[in-house]
Amino acid sequence: MEADLRELAANSLKKMFQDANPSTTFAGDEDVVVNGQRIDVVPTVEHVVNQGGKWLSGVRFDLRLDHKDVPRFAFGAVGIGDSKDETKKVAVEEWLAHFGKSFVSAMLKSDQGIEFEGFIVYPGGLGVRGQLTEKVVEALLDMDKRIFSALAPILSEQSHGSLPMTLNFMIQVDADGKVGGECIKNGEVSAQGLSLLAQLSWPKNGSSYLLRRYYILRRK
Repeated sequence: MEADLRELAANSLKKMFQDANPSTTFAGDEDVVVNGQRIDVVPTVEHVVNQGGKWLSGVRFDLRLDHKDVPRFAFGAVGIGDSKDETKKVAVEEWLAHFGKSFVSAMLKSDQGIEFEGFIVYPGGLGVRGQLTEKVVEALLDMDKRIFSALAPILSEQSHGSLPMTLNFMIQVDADGKVGGECIKNGEVSAQGLSLLAQLSWPKNGSSYLLRRYYILRRK
């Protein structure tokens, strides 16, 4: 299963690079080389369960750059479908929507990023779960710079190293406005990051919702 999943993930990532920049070169059927750097996708299925007739797969996607593991680029995705094969496809789609969009833009040094205090920030897709009003979705999409400002204390720790910074967080906003979740910086849980995010004024929805967002930040 994981060999098929690796091929699916690698080919999907290749297509995303090609769509963004047709001149992207490749070293083999399952390898990607961007600006001289080889990228290998290493997916691991961590659990598969059947719930109420639906299959659910939790998949961890790791990346190796030039054959070296890069923990900060690890990303977990969940696939739900009528079959195990369908869950693989859905998990890859979720990985690409949240991680892939950000990663491809950062690797290609796209000029479509958001400038913020010495950084170019490449956001992934906005992931939300819950019955959200259109007004709340629009408000969440407009929060990027407020999020960066809130996280400024941990962003300032980033040096001008060869690897960019990664931020990956999930925020749950309850109907009463209580906020919880998790913030991961460079592949490690950041309690300070979550505390800073919890202080933001998140849009109220009248019911609970879950927000997921992934960013890659490069120094200018």
